[in-house]
Amino acid sequence: MRIDYDKKTAIARKYEIDELPTLEFTDSFGSELFRHHGFLDSKSLIELMNSLPGDVSDFNRFSEALTRDKNDLPAIEEMGKRLRLAGLFLASNTYYERALETERGERHSV
Repeated sequence: MRIDYDKKTAIARKYEIDELPTLEFTDSFGSELFRHHGFLDSKSLIELMNSLPGDVSDFNRFSEALTRDKNDLPAIEEMGKRLRLAGLFLASNTYYERALETERGERHSV
């Protein structure tokens, strides 16, 4: 999706776009899988696109579970694991942090 930052400010805020350009790749439910800030030349963009998973069905399944219960520890852990296996390390770290907070009884707000 392409967002006109100046005309669609609510959407830009929803996805926390604070730098231009920002590329954000999401699963089918809008949960972030990968984010890149800054310009990419065409070669780098093609390499990035080729490195991202083509099948996001696993991510969709765990996002759906987390939509029902944002503190579903098995879903949080599996999402972190799947993101890491896909090479999406920053996104996976977010889920591993959530898993630790959930295990300690802290509530994570989304």
